[in-house]
Amino acid sequence: MAETNNGKACESLKKDGEYLKKTIDFEFVECHVADCSKSEEVKVVFDRILDYLADNITDLDQEYISSCQKSLANIQGNVNQQINLCREVFSYDSEDDYQEIEELFSELFGDDDSGWWREVVLSLQSLRKELWDNRQVPDLDLRNAVDKAIEACENDKGILSSSDPISEINQQIQLKSPFRAYPDYQDELRVLISHHFLTLDKGLHQSLAEVKAKVIDILKDKGKLGKLVDSQDNDFLDAIAQKIPEKKDKLKDGFQIIADFNISYRSMILPRIRKYLDGLTNISATAGQTTYDESSDKTLEVSKDTTAEEILVALEIDYEKAVNRIKPALEELLEEPSQAAYAMVEEFVDNVIRQKGIKKEWKSFLRLNRSQIWPDEFGKAEKEKEMRQKWIAQVNQVAERNKTELLQLT
Repeated sequence: MAETNNGKACESLKKDGEYLKKTIDFEFVECHVADCSKSEEVKVVFDRILDYLADNITDLDQEYISSCQKSLANIQGNVNQQINLCREVFSYDSEDDYQEIEELFSELFGDDDSGWWREVVLSLQSLRKELWDNRQVPDLDLRNAVDKAIEACENDKGILSSSDPISEINQQIQLKSPFRAYPDYQDELRVLISHHFLTLDKGLHQSLAEVKAKVIDILKDKGKLGKLVDSQDNDFLDAIAQKIPEKKDKLKDGFQIIADFNISYRSMILPRIRKYLDGLTNISATAGQTTYDESSDKTLEVSKDTTAEEILVALEIDYEKAVNRIKPALEELLEEPSQAAYAMVEEFVDNVIRQKGIKKEWKSFLRLNRSQIWPDEFGKAEKEKEMRQKWIAQVNQVAERNKTELLQLT
Protein backbone atom coordinates (compact mmCIF):
# COMPACT_ATOMS: atom_id res chain seq x y z
CA MET A 1 0.00 0.00 0.00
CA ALA A 2 1.33 3.44 -0.86
CA GLU A 3 2.61 5.59 1.90
CA THR A 4 -0.50 7.73 2.16
CA ASN A 5 -2.63 8.78 5.01
CA ASN A 6 -4.56 5.49 4.51
CA GLY A 7 -1.37 3.54 4.84
CA LYS A 8 -0.45 5.23 8.05
CA ALA A 9 -3.97 4.61 9.38
CA CYS A 10 -3.69 0.92 8.56
CA GLU A 11 -0.36 0.66 10.32
CA SER A 12 -1.83 2.37 13.33
CA LEU A 13 -4.80 -0.07 13.40
CA LYS A 14 -2.48 -3.01 13.00
CA LYS A 15 -0.56 -1.96 16.10
CA ASP A 16 -3.72 -1.57 18.09
CA GLY A 17 -5.27 -5.01 17.62
CA GLU A 18 -7.47 -4.85 20.69
CA TYR A 19 -8.93 -1.60 19.49
CA LEU A 20 -9.69 -3.16 16.12
CA LYS A 21 -11.49 -6.06 17.80
CA LYS A 22 -13.64 -3.70 19.80
CA THR A 23 -14.55 -1.38 16.97
CA ILE A 24 -15.57 -3.90 14.33
CA ASP A 25 -16.50 -6.77 16.70
CA PHE A 26 -14.72 -9.30 14.55
CA GLU A 27 -12.20 -11.95 15.48
CA PHE A 28 -9.06 -12.38 13.38
CA VAL A 29 -5.91 -14.43 13.40
CA GLU A 30 -3.50 -11.71 12.46
CA CYS A 31 -3.32 -8.32 10.79
CA HIS A 32 -1.40 -7.73 7.60
CA VAL A 33 -1.15 -4.50 5.64
CA ALA A 34 -0.77 -4.83 1.88
CA ASP A 35 -0.84 -2.54 -1.11
CA CYS A 36 -3.63 -3.98 -3.24
CA SER A 37 -2.25 -2.18 -6.29
CA LYS A 38 0.75 -4.51 -6.22
CA SER A 39 -0.01 -8.07 -7.27
CA GLU A 40 2.90 -9.60 -5.38
CA GLU A 41 1.59 -8.14 -2.08
CA VAL A 42 -1.95 -9.34 -2.86
CA LYS A 43 -0.58 -12.81 -3.60
CA VAL A 44 1.14 -12.88 -0.24
CA VAL A 45 -2.17 -12.09 1.47
CA PHE A 46 -4.08 -14.81 -0.41
CA ASP A 47 -1.36 -17.38 0.15
CA ARG A 48 -1.43 -16.74 3.89
CA ILE A 49 -5.25 -16.99 3.89
CA LEU A 50 -5.22 -20.30 1.97
CA ASP A 51 -2.50 -21.70 4.17
CA TYR A 52 -4.48 -20.85 7.25
CA LEU A 53 -7.66 -22.39 5.84
CA ALA A 54 -5.82 -25.55 4.84
CA ASP A 55 -4.40 -25.93 8.33
CA ASN A 56 -7.64 -25.10 10.22
CA ILE A 57 -10.54 -26.08 7.89
CA THR A 58 -11.96 -28.76 10.24
CA ASP A 59 -12.01 -26.42 13.22
CA LEU A 60 -13.52 -23.67 11.11
CA ASP A 61 -16.26 -25.99 9.82
CA GLN A 62 -17.09 -27.08 13.34
CA GLU A 63 -17.31 -23.48 14.51
CA TYR A 64 -19.61 -22.65 11.61
CA ILE A 65 -21.81 -25.67 12.25
CA SER A 66 -21.97 -24.80 15.93
CA SER A 67 -23.06 -21.29 15.08
CA CYS A 68 -25.75 -22.58 12.71
CA GLN A 69 -26.90 -25.11 15.32
CA LYS A 70 -27.43 -22.31 17.81
CA SER A 71 -29.47 -20.41 15.25
CA LEU A 72 -31.55 -23.52 14.56
CA ALA A 73 -32.10 -24.01 18.29
CA ASN A 74 -33.41 -20.46 18.56
CA ILE A 75 -35.72 -21.04 15.58
CA GLN A 76 -36.87 -24.35 17.06
CA GLY A 77 -37.71 -22.66 20.32
CA ASN A 78 -39.72 -19.97 18.54
CA VAL A 79 -41.57 -22.61 16.47
CA ASN A 80 -42.41 -24.59 19.63
CA GLN A 81 -43.90 -21.48 21.15
CA GLN A 82 -46.11 -21.02 18.09
CA ILE A 83 -47.07 -24.72 18.14
CA ASN A 84 -48.23 -24.41 21.74
CA LEU A 85 -50.26 -21.33 20.84
CA CYS A 86 -51.83 -23.19 17.88
CA ARG A 87 -52.80 -26.10 20.10
CA GLU A 88 -54.54 -23.74 22.48
CA VAL A 89 -56.89 -22.67 19.65
CA PHE A 90 -58.85 -25.91 20.28
CA SER A 91 -57.90 -26.49 23.86
CA TYR A 92 -60.98 -28.34 25.11
CA ASP A 93 -61.06 -32.11 25.40
CA SER A 94 -61.92 -33.77 22.07
CA GLU A 95 -63.23 -36.79 23.97
CA ASP A 96 -65.93 -34.60 25.53
CA ASP A 97 -66.82 -33.35 22.07
CA TYR A 98 -67.13 -36.92 20.74
CA GLN A 99 -69.27 -37.97 23.68
CA GLU A 100 -71.60 -35.02 23.19
CA ILE A 101 -72.09 -35.86 19.50
CA GLU A 102 -72.71 -39.53 20.28
CA GLU A 103 -75.31 -38.67 22.88
CA LEU A 104 -77.11 -36.41 20.41
CA PHE A 105 -77.00 -39.13 17.72
CA SER A 106 -78.40 -41.75 20.10
CA GLU A 107 -81.21 -39.41 21.06
CA LEU A 108 -82.10 -38.66 17.44
CA PHE A 109 -81.92 -42.32 16.37
CA GLY A 110 -84.13 -43.24 19.31
CA ASP A 111 -85.75 -46.58 20.06
CA ASP A 112 -89.19 -48.19 20.06
CA ASP A 113 -90.59 -45.26 22.04
CA SER A 114 -89.22 -42.24 20.17
CA GLY A 115 -86.94 -40.89 17.48
CA TRP A 116 -85.98 -41.93 13.96
CA TRP A 117 -86.35 -45.67 14.56
CA ARG A 118 -89.90 -45.40 15.88
CA GLU A 119 -91.02 -43.14 13.01
CA VAL A 120 -89.62 -45.42 10.30
CA VAL A 121 -90.87 -48.65 11.87
CA LEU A 122 -94.40 -47.32 12.42
CA SER A 123 -94.60 -45.92 8.88
CA LEU A 124 -93.42 -49.14 7.25
CA GLN A 125 -95.69 -51.23 9.44
CA SER A 126 -98.61 -48.99 8.55
CA LEU A 127 -97.94 -49.49 4.84
CA ARG A 128 -97.57 -53.22 5.39
CA LYS A 129 -100.94 -53.31 7.19
CA GLU A 130 -102.56 -51.35 4.36
CA LEU A 131 -101.23 -53.79 1.76
CA TRP A 132 -102.27 -56.76 3.91
CA ASP A 133 -105.84 -55.47 4.06
CA ASN A 134 -105.89 -55.00 0.28
CA ARG A 135 -103.96 -58.06 -0.78
CA GLN A 136 -107.10 -59.73 -2.19
CA VAL A 137 -108.47 -56.60 -3.83
CA PRO A 138 -108.36 -56.64 -7.65
CA ASP A 139 -105.72 -54.28 -8.95
CA LEU A 140 -107.24 -51.32 -10.82
CA ASP A 141 -104.23 -50.78 -13.07
CA LEU A 142 -104.28 -54.40 -14.19
CA ARG A 143 -108.09 -54.27 -14.53
CA ASN A 144 -107.82 -51.29 -16.87
CA ALA A 145 -105.05 -52.97 -18.83
CA VAL A 146 -107.11 -56.17 -19.22
CA ASP A 147 -110.16 -54.20 -20.38
CA LYS A 148 -108.07 -52.39 -22.99
CA ALA A 149 -106.52 -55.65 -24.17
CA ILE A 150 -109.95 -57.31 -24.55
CA GLU A 151 -111.18 -54.22 -26.39
CA ALA A 152 -108.21 -54.47 -28.72
CA CYS A 153 -109.03 -58.13 -29.35
CA GLU A 154 -112.56 -57.13 -30.32
CA ASN A 155 -111.51 -54.25 -32.56
CA ASP A 156 -108.61 -55.92 -34.33
CA LYS A 157 -109.19 -59.56 -35.32
CA GLY A 158 -106.72 -59.80 -38.14
CA ILE A 159 -108.19 -61.63 -41.12
CA LEU A 160 -111.55 -61.69 -39.34
CA SER A 161 -111.65 -57.87 -39.44
CA SER A 162 -110.81 -57.74 -43.15
CA SER A 163 -113.31 -56.10 -45.51
CA ASP A 164 -113.28 -59.19 -47.74
CA PRO A 165 -111.93 -62.15 -45.74
CA ILE A 166 -113.40 -64.77 -48.11
CA SER A 167 -111.43 -63.42 -51.04
CA GLU A 168 -108.19 -63.36 -49.02
CA ILE A 169 -108.69 -66.91 -47.73
CA ASN A 170 -109.45 -68.14 -51.26
CA GLN A 171 -106.18 -66.69 -52.45
CA GLN A 172 -104.32 -68.58 -49.71
CA ILE A 173 -106.16 -71.80 -50.61
CA GLN A 174 -105.11 -71.39 -54.23
CA LEU A 175 -101.51 -70.59 -53.27
CA LYS A 176 -101.04 -73.22 -50.52
CA SER A 177 -104.10 -75.50 -50.28
CA PRO A 178 -106.73 -75.66 -47.53
CA PHE A 179 -104.42 -77.84 -45.46
CA ARG A 180 -101.98 -74.89 -45.06
CA ALA A 181 -104.36 -71.92 -45.26
CA TYR A 182 -106.32 -72.86 -42.13
CA PRO A 183 -103.37 -73.53 -39.75
CA ASP A 184 -101.48 -70.51 -41.09
CA TYR A 185 -104.43 -68.25 -40.21
CA GLN A 186 -104.62 -69.93 -36.83
CA ASP A 187 -100.99 -69.00 -36.24
CA GLU A 188 -101.69 -65.44 -37.32
CA LEU A 189 -104.61 -65.06 -34.94
CA ARG A 190 -102.72 -66.67 -32.06
CA VAL A 191 -99.84 -64.23 -32.46
CA LEU A 192 -102.28 -61.32 -32.74
CA ILE A 193 -104.08 -62.20 -29.49
CA SER A 194 -100.79 -62.66 -27.65
CA HIS A 195 -99.60 -59.30 -28.94
CA HIS A 196 -102.77 -57.56 -27.70
CA PHE A 197 -102.14 -58.82 -24.18
CA LEU A 198 -98.54 -57.60 -24.08
CA THR A 199 -99.96 -54.26 -22.93
CA LEU A 200 -100.70 -55.88 -19.55
CA ASP A 201 -97.01 -55.59 -18.72
CA LYS A 202 -97.35 -51.84 -18.30
CA GLY A 203 -100.26 -52.28 -15.89
CA LEU A 204 -98.27 -54.71 -13.77
CA HIS A 205 -95.24 -52.42 -13.60
CA GLN A 206 -97.43 -49.42 -12.79
CA SER A 207 -98.97 -51.10 -9.74
CA LEU A 208 -95.65 -52.20 -8.30
CA ALA A 209 -94.03 -48.86 -9.05
CA GLU A 210 -96.73 -47.07 -7.05
CA VAL A 211 -96.09 -49.28 -4.01
CA LYS A 212 -92.33 -48.81 -4.30
CA ALA A 213 -92.96 -45.07 -4.47
CA LYS A 214 -94.77 -45.28 -1.12
CA VAL A 215 -91.81 -47.09 0.42
CA ILE A 216 -89.45 -44.47 -1.01
CA ASP A 217 -91.60 -41.65 0.39
CA ILE A 218 -91.33 -43.19 3.86
CA LEU A 219 -87.55 -43.56 3.56
CA LYS A 220 -87.19 -39.99 2.35
CA ASP A 221 -89.67 -38.38 4.73
CA LYS A 222 -89.43 -40.38 7.94
CA GLY A 223 -86.06 -41.98 7.20
CA LYS A 224 -84.46 -38.74 5.92
CA LEU A 225 -82.44 -40.70 3.35
CA GLY A 226 -83.29 -38.46 0.41
CA LYS A 227 -80.08 -36.42 0.66
CA LEU A 228 -77.79 -39.43 0.64
CA VAL A 229 -78.15 -40.15 -3.08
CA ASP A 230 -78.77 -38.04 -6.14
CA SER A 231 -81.13 -40.24 -8.15
CA GLN A 232 -84.69 -40.46 -9.37
CA ASP A 233 -87.26 -42.56 -7.52
CA ASN A 234 -86.83 -45.45 -9.95
CA ASP A 235 -83.18 -45.78 -8.94
CA PHE A 236 -83.43 -44.61 -5.33
CA LEU A 237 -83.64 -48.00 -3.64
CA ASP A 238 -80.76 -49.42 -5.66
CA ALA A 239 -78.69 -46.28 -5.03
CA ILE A 240 -79.17 -46.63 -1.27
CA ALA A 241 -78.28 -50.33 -1.49
CA GLN A 242 -75.04 -49.43 -3.27
CA LYS A 243 -74.22 -46.81 -0.64
CA ILE A 244 -74.54 -49.26 2.26
CA PRO A 245 -71.12 -50.81 3.07
CA GLU A 246 -70.65 -54.48 2.23
CA LYS A 247 -70.16 -55.44 5.87
CA LYS A 248 -73.71 -54.23 6.59
CA ASP A 249 -74.91 -57.22 4.58
CA LYS A 250 -78.33 -57.64 6.23
CA LEU A 251 -79.34 -54.05 5.57
CA LYS A 252 -77.76 -54.01 2.13
CA ASP A 253 -79.55 -57.21 1.08
CA GLY A 254 -82.87 -55.85 2.29
CA PHE A 255 -82.61 -52.80 0.04
CA GLN A 256 -81.32 -54.83 -2.89
CA ILE A 257 -84.25 -57.25 -2.64
CA ILE A 258 -86.89 -54.54 -2.95
CA ALA A 259 -84.87 -52.69 -5.60
CA ASP A 260 -84.75 -55.81 -7.78
CA PHE A 261 -88.29 -57.02 -7.05
CA ASN A 262 -90.50 -57.06 -10.12
CA ILE A 263 -93.38 -58.84 -11.80
CA SER A 264 -94.03 -58.98 -15.51
CA TYR A 265 -96.55 -60.17 -18.06
CA ARG A 266 -94.15 -62.76 -19.41
CA SER A 267 -93.46 -64.34 -16.03
CA MET A 268 -96.86 -64.09 -14.38
CA ILE A 269 -99.59 -63.91 -17.02
CA LEU A 270 -98.26 -65.33 -20.26
CA PRO A 271 -97.92 -68.92 -18.94
CA ARG A 272 -101.49 -68.70 -17.64
CA ILE A 273 -103.10 -67.65 -20.93
CA ARG A 274 -100.98 -69.68 -23.34
CA LYS A 275 -102.96 -72.84 -22.65
CA TYR A 276 -106.09 -71.06 -23.81
CA LEU A 277 -104.49 -70.45 -27.18
CA ASP A 278 -104.19 -74.19 -27.84
CA GLY A 279 -107.24 -74.05 -30.07
CA LEU A 280 -105.24 -71.77 -32.37
CA THR A 281 -102.18 -74.01 -32.34
CA ASN A 282 -101.73 -76.28 -35.33
CA ILE A 283 -99.74 -78.95 -33.48
CA SER A 284 -101.20 -82.25 -32.37
CA ALA A 285 -101.29 -82.86 -28.63
CA THR A 286 -98.27 -84.63 -27.23
CA ALA A 287 -98.43 -87.77 -25.13
CA GLY A 288 -99.74 -87.09 -21.65
CA GLN A 289 -101.32 -83.71 -22.56
CA THR A 290 -104.72 -83.39 -20.92
CA THR A 291 -105.55 -79.68 -21.26
CA TYR A 292 -107.76 -80.27 -24.27
CA ASP A 293 -109.15 -83.32 -25.94
CA GLU A 294 -108.04 -82.97 -29.54
CA SER A 295 -110.99 -84.80 -31.06
CA SER A 296 -113.64 -82.83 -29.16
CA ASP A 297 -111.96 -79.38 -29.27
CA LYS A 298 -110.93 -79.38 -32.90
CA THR A 299 -113.14 -76.93 -34.78
CA LEU A 300 -112.56 -78.00 -38.38
CA GLU A 301 -111.41 -81.20 -40.05
CA VAL A 302 -109.74 -79.88 -43.19
CA SER A 303 -109.97 -81.74 -46.48
CA LYS A 304 -109.04 -80.92 -50.05
CA ASP A 305 -112.58 -79.70 -50.58
CA THR A 306 -112.70 -77.35 -47.55
CA THR A 307 -113.96 -73.93 -48.66
CA ALA A 308 -112.95 -70.41 -47.67
CA GLU A 309 -116.34 -69.95 -45.98
CA GLU A 310 -115.77 -73.02 -43.79
CA ILE A 311 -112.29 -71.84 -42.84
CA LEU A 312 -113.61 -68.36 -41.98
CA VAL A 313 -116.33 -69.78 -39.73
CA ALA A 314 -113.82 -72.08 -38.02
CA LEU A 315 -111.39 -69.21 -37.45
CA GLU A 316 -114.17 -67.08 -35.95
CA ILE A 317 -115.07 -69.90 -33.57
CA ASP A 318 -111.41 -70.50 -32.64
CA TYR A 319 -110.81 -66.80 -32.06
CA GLU A 320 -113.89 -66.17 -29.93
CA LYS A 321 -113.28 -69.35 -27.95
CA ALA A 322 -109.71 -68.29 -27.14
CA VAL A 323 -110.62 -64.72 -26.13
CA ASN A 324 -113.63 -65.85 -24.09
CA ARG A 325 -111.50 -68.35 -22.18
CA ILE A 326 -108.68 -65.89 -21.55
CA LYS A 327 -110.94 -63.18 -20.14
CA PRO A 328 -112.16 -65.10 -17.04
CA ALA A 329 -108.67 -66.54 -16.57
CA LEU A 330 -107.33 -62.99 -16.31
CA GLU A 331 -110.12 -62.08 -13.93
CA GLU A 332 -108.63 -64.64 -11.56
CA LEU A 333 -105.23 -62.92 -11.80
CA LEU A 334 -106.39 -59.42 -10.92
CA GLU A 335 -105.41 -59.96 -7.28
CA GLU A 336 -101.86 -61.02 -8.16
CA PRO A 337 -100.35 -57.49 -8.21
CA SER A 338 -101.86 -56.73 -4.79
CA GLN A 339 -100.49 -59.96 -3.38
CA ALA A 340 -97.08 -59.34 -5.00
CA ALA A 341 -96.96 -55.81 -3.58
CA TYR A 342 -97.73 -57.08 -0.10
CA ALA A 343 -95.12 -59.84 -0.40
CA MET A 344 -92.53 -57.31 -1.58
CA VAL A 345 -93.08 -54.92 1.33
CA GLU A 346 -93.37 -57.75 3.84
CA GLU A 347 -90.00 -59.09 2.67
CA PHE A 348 -88.47 -55.62 2.90
CA VAL A 349 -89.81 -55.03 6.41
CA ASP A 350 -88.61 -58.45 7.54
CA ASN A 351 -85.11 -57.70 6.30
CA VAL A 352 -84.66 -54.08 7.42
CA ILE A 353 -86.72 -54.02 10.62
CA ARG A 354 -87.22 -57.47 12.10
CA GLN A 355 -83.86 -59.18 11.57
CA LYS A 356 -81.69 -59.80 14.59
CA GLY A 357 -78.93 -57.21 14.76
CA ILE A 358 -80.48 -54.99 12.06
CA LYS A 359 -80.85 -52.00 14.40
CA LYS A 360 -77.09 -52.07 14.99
CA GLU A 361 -76.47 -51.98 11.23
CA TRP A 362 -78.89 -49.09 10.82
CA LYS A 363 -77.12 -47.17 13.58
CA SER A 364 -73.73 -47.73 12.01
CA PHE A 365 -74.96 -46.68 8.56
CA LEU A 366 -76.75 -43.58 9.81
CA ARG A 367 -73.78 -42.59 11.97
CA LEU A 368 -71.61 -42.49 8.86
CA ASN A 369 -74.09 -40.14 7.18
CA ARG A 370 -75.52 -38.22 10.13
CA SER A 371 -74.40 -34.78 8.93
CA GLN A 372 -76.49 -35.27 5.76
CA ILE A 373 -79.46 -36.90 7.48
CA TRP A 374 -79.61 -34.33 10.30
CA PRO A 375 -77.84 -31.30 8.79
CA ASP A 376 -79.24 -28.82 11.32
CA GLU A 377 -78.12 -30.92 14.26
CA PHE A 378 -74.83 -32.29 12.94
CA GLY A 379 -73.88 -30.32 9.86
CA LYS A 380 -72.13 -27.45 11.62
CA ALA A 381 -70.73 -29.65 14.39
CA GLU A 382 -69.31 -32.15 11.92
CA LYS A 383 -67.68 -29.41 9.84
CA GLU A 384 -66.16 -27.86 12.94
CA LYS A 385 -64.95 -31.26 14.10
CA GLU A 386 -63.41 -31.95 10.70
CA MET A 387 -61.75 -28.54 10.72
CA ARG A 388 -60.34 -29.17 14.20
CA GLN A 389 -59.03 -32.57 13.18
CA LYS A 390 -57.29 -31.14 10.14
CA TRP A 391 -55.88 -28.26 12.18
CA ILE A 392 -54.55 -30.55 14.92
CA ALA A 393 -53.11 -32.95 12.35
CA GLN A 394 -51.23 -30.13 10.66
CA VAL A 395 -49.97 -28.77 13.99
CA ASN A 396 -48.79 -32.24 14.97
CA GLN A 397 -47.06 -32.58 11.63
CA VAL A 398 -45.17 -29.34 12.25
CA ALA A 399 -44.29 -30.49 15.78
CA GLU A 400 -42.98 -33.79 14.40
CA ARG A 401 -40.79 -31.97 11.89
CA ASN A 402 -39.53 -29.63 14.62
CA LYS A 403 -38.05 -32.35 16.84
CA THR A 404 -34.50 -31.75 18.03
CA GLU A 405 -33.14 -34.98 16.58
CA LEU A 406 -34.30 -33.92 13.12
CA LEU A 407 -32.53 -30.56 13.35
CA GLN A 408 -29.02 -31.82 14.11
CA LEU A 409 -26.45 -30.71 11.56
CA THR A 410 -23.90 -33.32 12.61
